[in-house]
Amino acid sequence: MSQVIKENTASVNAKVTFKQRLWVIIPVVLLVGLISSLIYNHHAEFSWDGLVAGFDQEFLIFFLIGVFAQLVDGTLGMGYGATSTSFLLAYGIPPAISSTGVHVAEMFTTGASAISHHRFGNINKKLVRHLLIPGVLGNPESLAEESHNEEGYLEYPNFTKPSVWRDLEVPAILLSGNHGEIAKWRAAQAVERAKKNL
Repeated sequence: MSQVIKENTASVNAKVTFKQRLWVIIPVVLLVGLISSLIYNHHAEFSWDGLVAGFDQEFLIFFLIGVFAQLVDGTLGMGYGATSTSFLLAYGIPPAISSTGVHVAEMFTTGASAISHHRFGNINKKLVRHLLIPGVLGNPESLAEESHNEEGYLEYPNFTKPSVWRDLEVPAILLSGNHGEIAKWRAAQAVERAKKNL
């Protein structure tokens, strides 16, 4: 009986194709590339003392926020971004930094989830094709709203809420709701930014 089990296991292991191995190879190559890039570009900034000093009270608070947000996400199946961003904002982290931190964390967790779903066949490929191509790849407006347009100008400045932050106000035109005037303002700002960068 044990001989039959060993033979079946050996035959199953031999059937692992290169395509199946790519699901392990690609993430490993990406992680090695990321780590190599960080070491190459920032090797002077890394030190053992700096690493030890980084494990302070703030690290513990951020760690606990991440763990709690992941518990909520695991329980509900959603809510990691909303939970962690809310706690980070309440702790006093600026919105752009908290959003960046959440999105970096979600890149890895979403990637792992996608690999898992693909591996177990939980993806409706027909639905993905119908949603992906018209909504993302075929959108002609995305060509006009790139960070560098056909005239060669840089993108206009972007603002987020709140309307006043560190004594910097969002221009009133952006709060007006007049989309025609907002488009004109953005075009003028793109020209101004191009002049400053010459």
